[in-house]
Amino acid sequence: MLTVDIYNMAKSSADDKILSYNDVVLRRSDLTILSGPHFLNDRIIEFYFSYLTSCHPSEFILLVPPTISFWVTNCPDLESIKDFLQPLNFPCKKLVIFPINDNDDVEKAEGGSHWSLLAFYRGKNVFVHHDSFGGSNKRYAKRLYEALVPYMGISNGAYGECSNTPQQMNGYDCGLYVLAIARAICCWYEREGPKDEEDLRFTYVKEQVSPLVVFGMRNEILGLIRSLGAIDKRMDPSSSVSKEEDTLGLEYNNNNVKKARLLSTLATLLDDPILADVPRKPTLSDVDTLISLELGSAMRINFLKMDRTSFDVAVMNSATVKDLKLAIKKKVNEMEQSKMGHRHISWKHVWGNFCLAHHNEKLLDDNAALQDFGIRTNSQVHFVPYVAARATQRHSRRKKHRFFHGLNRRSA
Repeated sequence: MLTVDIYNMAKSSADDKILSYNDVVLRRSDLTILSGPHFLNDRIIEFYFSYLTSCHPSEFILLVPPTISFWVTNCPDLESIKDFLQPLNFPCKKLVIFPINDNDDVEKAEGGSHWSLLAFYRGKNVFVHHDSFGGSNKRYAKRLYEALVPYMGISNGAYGECSNTPQQMNGYDCGLYVLAIARAICCWYEREGPKDEEDLRFTYVKEQVSPLVVFGMRNEILGLIRSLGAIDKRMDPSSSVSKEEDTLGLEYNNNNVKKARLLSTLATLLDDPILADVPRKPTLSDVDTLISLELGSAMRINFLKMDRTSFDVAVMNSATVKDLKLAIKKKVNEMEQSKMGHRHISWKHVWGNFCLAHHNEKLLDDNAALQDFGIRTNSQVHFVPYVAARATQRHSRRKKHRFFHGLNRRSA
């Protein structure tokens, strides 16, 4: 079966066909590119653009394949491309997205070292360049813009650089940023675009495209190829798959593949040094908080231990003192378990004798919002003794010393 081929890449050659989707043929070598930290090629870009076209079936939206963008950018005789572009019907499109590559050599296949994206918005008659690497493709974007204007059905179109385009954090994810930005623009246009054409800086793109989202796209696209490959196999009349196998395949793709894809994506994400502070077995709440950090709706707080070392925890901007205490408890328990195995800490005893403080102000009310104490992202909190009202609830200094000494050794 096709899905077996995908999971056993080493058994066949790099040129073996894996999937035929619309007019795009993916080969085994493309899966290798997606599986590691590699620069995306034309075929992967074209495949995902074709997939986005299927997801947003509008006569007004056009995602142009990389080969066409490349030829228009580098064609020495612009008059000769008129017949070439006519079938694309640019004058009737309201949103057109072009991938841009910095390859100058028309005779060199799979050349270049950087991808970016040029989007045309007919509502404002403007081309906007989205570059995830500080505008390094600006020269090629302007060249493509100048070549396209005569064929867009406009008298004169403006050109602009999107200054708040999300920026890549390495030298090889530019293609993934193009795909993520293209997806975000299509979603934005379908939902808000015609009503919100004044907002050409696209805060929606900035909100939807983050290093975390982009990092997970490799596994996401691999999972997409697997699922489309399985569907393609079941629709093939020459397939020898039995009804029983087909039913099992459907169940597998509907349940196990989704679960495996999610677990694989999480495992890959958690191996990245950027996410070293994320729990090894994150809950849905942990993932939500992490995404919220990227979007600015959560904050990272530093907790200073008694031995003067510290660690960070993440909580929502609307978190209470109780939420922060739970986050600290969870972090300490995880650190303890990973370094020296399970040891019991009586948190009831901890919170009964000590409380958190921020700038020497005690956080005594569990239901109080952290922001009421002036706590913002990168603020620091620490332990201070909790002085009980009744003498019978006080503990000796020696007992407190023994307790904190044990806590420091366990959580350090």
